[in-house]
Amino acid sequence: MANLPQGILPTLPCSLPKCHLPEDIDAAAVARKFTTPLNPLSLDHFTSDALWRDSVALTGTLRTFYSAATVTEAWNGRCLAREAQGFQLAPEAARAVRPAPCLGWIEVPFTFETEAVPAATCSGFLSLVPDGNGGWKIWLLRTILEEFRDQPSVDELEPNTHTAHQPFHDGANYECVVVGCGQSGLSVAGRLQALGVSYLVVDKAPRVGDSWLQRYESMKLHSHRDAAQLPFGPTFSDEYPDLMNRQELARGYQDWAKRYSINISFSTELVSGTWDEDHHKWTLQLRQQQGEQATTISVTCSHVVMAVGAGGHEPVRPTYPGEDIFQGDILHTAQYKSPRQWQDKHAVIIGSANSAHDAAADMVGTGMASITMVQRSRTCIIPVEYMPKTRKGSKLADRQQLSTPHAVSRLVSILSIRAQIAQNPERFDALERAGFRVDRDGEVVAHVTERYGGHYMDVGNCANIAKGMVKIKSNSHPTSFTPTGLLFADNTHLPADVVIFATGYKWNVRDTIGELFGPKIYDQVEDYWGLDKEGEIRGAFKPSPHGHIWFISGTTTHSRYYSRFIALLVKADVMGCPVPVYRDTPGDGVSKLK
Repeated sequence: MANLPQGILPTLPCSLPKCHLPEDIDAAAVARKFTTPLNPLSLDHFTSDALWRDSVALTGTLRTFYSAATVTEAWNGRCLAREAQGFQLAPEAARAVRPAPCLGWIEVPFTFETEAVPAATCSGFLSLVPDGNGGWKIWLLRTILEEFRDQPSVDELEPNTHTAHQPFHDGANYECVVVGCGQSGLSVAGRLQALGVSYLVVDKAPRVGDSWLQRYESMKLHSHRDAAQLPFGPTFSDEYPDLMNRQELARGYQDWAKRYSINISFSTELVSGTWDEDHHKWTLQLRQQQGEQATTISVTCSHVVMAVGAGGHEPVRPTYPGEDIFQGDILHTAQYKSPRQWQDKHAVIIGSANSAHDAAADMVGTGMASITMVQRSRTCIIPVEYMPKTRKGSKLADRQQLSTPHAVSRLVSILSIRAQIAQNPERFDALERAGFRVDRDGEVVAHVTERYGGHYMDVGNCANIAKGMVKIKSNSHPTSFTPTGLLFADNTHLPADVVIFATGYKWNVRDTIGELFGPKIYDQVEDYWGLDKEGEIRGAFKPSPHGHIWFISGTTTHSRYYSRFIALLVKADVMGCPVPVYRDTPGDGVSKLK
């Protein structure tokens, strides 16, 4: 049984089309044969279980629609409202997609335009399957806002271009203030700059990359180098290793920020903010630290982008009786740096996801008396080499991956990962023999979108467990500390000189909004992360009900891609022609636009 509780994704009406595509099928010929005009479309053009995911192009937000009837109604209504026209398929770029034997479709890129203000160019993908009568039907439809007519491209920014940024001073006014200069904040800032939006990035750290540099010394990425690229071209050349450490990652981001002259005020913290509804302006109180002196500065802006991570990086952990009598050290992985001070000592790590494995791997070979991971629930293990080897960081790869409905991504990912697990069961059997309870369901998409983690992308520590270098305690829960260790419900005792909690962080940044902006603004934004009833990530990357505050975090791939939509929507608003947001579910009555 999987550790993941029943979530949204398995309940959504989505299945991969059963279709045997011959190896020699001519995808371009199929695309040329599909001559159906895309506006309007009828029920007969879709499979009964068709899906449409729109990325801002026609709905002004991120929406996924399910079933032929729902898609048809929403598609035709939005095409009419946004005056969509000029649909052009690109047959020569069509490709056959076969996630498994007897499953497949033909993917065909297309472009179109919307004439309603603000006029825009858009792109998309059709996924076609045979209709059984020699023709083809649409199973999956995806649409993506690309750029506004007569405006700069959000995807292009020349390096070393002089930019006259608004000086940072008390009383300064910006069109947008971005809070945080991690990968999310940098991505948004670069795209705002590409569009000519005046902005300021503030971060309480003294330099770009500090959030990475302050982490434990042995930290390395659990994804390939290309997944960490920021917008506008390679951030990391081939000289960087495939799995970069924290210094390499920070150096690449520092070089990127310098190359594009990103406007950042360091050692500057957002303290509070107020919203003027009449003038559509934020007033932000910022505290800037200069040595021992702190200065409070007030600035105004039209939009605020919160790029502070899922929950402001606030660690969470359980507490157990007896902490006051424990003679060793207690810390969260947020405070963990190196195992050097505990050489020849006993370490207990509570948790079994990425951070726990990283800390355990860091301790192996450093002369610890013992290293024990306390596993509280079955854990999803994904060997890093099981992840797709497609080139990431390119515009096409991002669009293909992140324009796909999460329900579809989940099914494709599960097929791939479970097949690889089945081909190498011994790797996982060895973990089970060592006492580590493995979730073999391959639900990595669900873990990322519904739990914001809780899995381990195996970059080496599973071998340490299988070899006995890292012990596992998984058959009982801790109940209390003793002076020399931890007592468990089964009356066993683990000696410990240090107990490290790898138990995650607060991940609803909406709480941070309440603290900074007050209860009224809190009520005008959504909970953050997890999935809504359509399978879209809550609160992230899209307009909030408030309309002038934005959330972005996640992987660098998320940041790189979704930052473009935040920047485009901010640009439209400051141009005086905000993109209307379609929030109604088709069939509920008269459509309403915010």
